[in-house]
Amino acid sequence: MKYTDQAPPELEEALELYREFAKRTDLRTPAGTEIRFEGSADDLYGLDYCVYELGFPEEGYRFASLIWAHAIVNLTELHWMEAVGNEFAIGASYEGHANLVFFPHTRLLEVFARGFSQYEGFTVLKDHLLLHALDAEYEPDDLPRLFGLPGCHGTSIAVFANATRFSRILWERAKDRRRAELGGWLPPEEEALESE
Repeated sequence: MKYTDQAPPELEEALELYREFAKRTDLRTPAGTEIRFEGSADDLYGLDYCVYELGFPEEGYRFASLIWAHAIVNLTELHWMEAVGNEFAIGASYEGHANLVFFPHTRLLEVFARGFSQYEGFTVLKDHLLLHALDAEYEPDDLPRLFGLPGCHGTSIAVFANATRFSRILWERAKDRRRAELGGWLPPEEEALESE
């Protein structure tokens, strides 16, 4: 998949709808700052608040997922990717790393369909993105702004609970690469090494 400099065309419509909704409902952060839906961390708070207090000005969460992705792209190292079918994507691709491709709308629908409580939807979506990054062999040092988002400092339950499993997967992948470099075998002392 390739990057694109263009956000999905419907983002402007989504921003307009949510800005009007925020103004009408006087949507604010806990500090009292007006939420403007302009790609900031306040947008992420505003979406969470919509989930458990106000509801959404749309059905299907497509615009909500676009606004979430817009904030993630603005706040992190991730970029808009070329759409696949009718689904927009965000992601990253760096030399030496597997592609990180994430479909926010699809994942958000999965989150809500799985019955997560109204208080967790976008937090779980963020956790899924972090797990995708780990699975694509990114470390927090590779994407420091992504892993530095509020709530991403190792305190997220889903990320913390899965970190050990993913570190084992990454360790096994590293051993597999080393094995391939050596023609299919590892010296016994390397084979015996375990991840910490």
